[in-house]
Amino acid sequence: MIIEHYPGEEVNAGRIGLTIVFAGMAGSLICGLWLDKTKTYNFFMTGYLPLGFEFAVELTFPESEGISSGLLNCSAQIFGIVFTIGQGKLIDKWGTLAGNVFLCSFLLIGTIMT
Repeated sequence: MIIEHYPGEEVNAGRIGLTIVFAGMAGSLICGLWLDKTKTYNFFMTGYLPLGFEFAVELTFPESEGISSGLLNCSAQIFGIVFTIGQGKLIDKWGTLAGNVFLCSFLLIGTIMT
């Protein structure tokens, strides 16, 4: 998306990606320390992941938890691949705004379902 608006800025696009990764790592560390100190887990999405895995284990009880957890991780990766490819196709055809609206709409659907 960056290269489309700023042609020839591949190096800066890489730097932006690196900054996003480092910011995510720092944010995870800071949020982890904050949660450990304040015990305010109900304000963060982190609590949803173990609950979802535990719920999946309960729904598929006779099977082992490794199977249900593996299937959940596999489906998350498949959805990630499908959404990434879909957004790429939308960006190629209609531009970055359409790709961002596509992802934001699915984030909204997920939020409502949660």
